[in-house]
Formats: sequence, C-alpha cells, structure tokens
Amino acid sequence: MLSVSVDEQNFIPFIMNFAKHIPDNTGFAFTLAQRFSLNGADELFGAQFNKLLAMGDYVNAAKVAKDAPGTLLRNQDTINRLKSLPATGGPQPIIVYFSTLLESTKLNEIESIELARPVLQQGKIKVLEEWIKNDKLTFTTQLGDMIKQFNP
Repeated sequence: MLSVSVDEQNFIPFIMNFAKHIPDNTGFAFTLAQRFSLNGADELFGAQFNKLLAMGDYVNAAKVAKDAPGTLLRNQDTINRLKSLPATGGPQPIIVYFSTLLESTKLNEIESIELARPVLQQGKIKVLEEWIKNDKLTFTTQLGDMIKQFNP
C-alpha cells in the first residue's frame, strides 16, 4: 500500500456508525479526533469534558478542552463553569485549567483576559510579563488596556 486517503470531515461519524464492527467505537473515535484534530467529534469532546469534570479530574478535563477543535470548549461558558465549581481539597478548578493549558499551549483571547484580570488585581505584573515574554497569552487591545490600568 503506497498511500491512504481519508475524508476528514466524515471519518469520525463513519467510525461512530460502525458499533458492530469496531469495539469501543466511541473511545476509538474520540482518541483519533483528539490525536489528529479531526472534525465531527464535537459531542464526544463535550461528553468527555463533562465526564471528567463530574469526576473532579480537572487536569484531564483541561487537556480535553485543549485538544477540542477551535473554541468548542475553550470559551467563556467553560471558564464561567469552572469558576463556579468548588475546590475539592486542592486548587480551584479554574486555576488547574489555566495551569494545565499554560504548560503546553498558548491561551486564546478570552482565556488570556480571564487569567490576566485576577493576576493583575493581585499585583503580580511580573508573572504576566513572563507569560507574555514566553508567548503564552494572546495579546489583544483589551488585554493591553487592562494591563495599562495597572502598569502604565
């Protein structure tokens, strides 16, 4: 075999429809969609994210959000949901979420603003400068205006 071509738009739905022939087709489809950024698995990402949140596994929930396509999970609704969750003997879920994302990816515009706000209010401008220097935040006019209020 010299090459294989896959219809990326329909591959995940195809796998989902073959429950008889593929053991754990849902898990297999999710793993493929996550690893290769394939479309058609939005419901799978949402379900996995919700399952991990319900279990209190905020680190892996953040990893699912990171791998989800576009802003499917990395949006204001997710941030608000994480802010409303109680801490379960450890750091706040929203802190776990941001920490996990910062380890391996750049925060999007919404995440950058939501993280910068409390950091600036705590007077930790140096931390924010370090993230900017390491290209961990998406810099926007709104973020710049917010920083300017604390450090002209």
